[in-house]
Amino acid sequence: MAKSTAGRKKGGKNQGFFYRSGTGWFANDCGRMIPLADSEGNRLRERKLPVALVREAHARWLVDKTKDDQADSKATKAQAQVTILQVCQAYLANVKSTGAVQTHKNRADTLFDLCFGIPPEFRNKKDDQPLELTAKRKKEMAAKRIHDG
Repeated sequence: MAKSTAGRKKGGKNQGFFYRSGTGWFANDCGRMIPLADSEGNRLRERKLPVALVREAHARWLVDKTKDDQADSKATKAQAQVTILQVCQAYLANVKSTGAVQTHKNRADTLFDLCFGIPPEFRNKKDDQPLELTAKRKKEMAAKRIHDG
């Protein structure tokens, strides 16, 4: 009776890179196959390259990937300074200038609920400014709050 050979070979190690038959050395990045290259940018295609050379190419790719991730992170932080409320207000200003009155009213009610978490009955419908709130009105709003906004 023959033994099953499913799975990785004994003694095999996940090194972060692998050889793909006929196409060269690759690294796996979240399911995408990224070809590895030498210091001049030439792809590593030969199967019998020294492991040190492939490791160096993999390390170079990891460093470049980390730099790209940090640059993306900085760009995301710069973009993250715009709040949802500001986006909604800009959208409503555009709808008001280009759309029908009823369309603006309906969308303003929906976005008011999204941004503040309270029903649209508390929205100032005359000039799109917050209502002057008394203690009684604040208690009503707190009782009818749907979510934190």
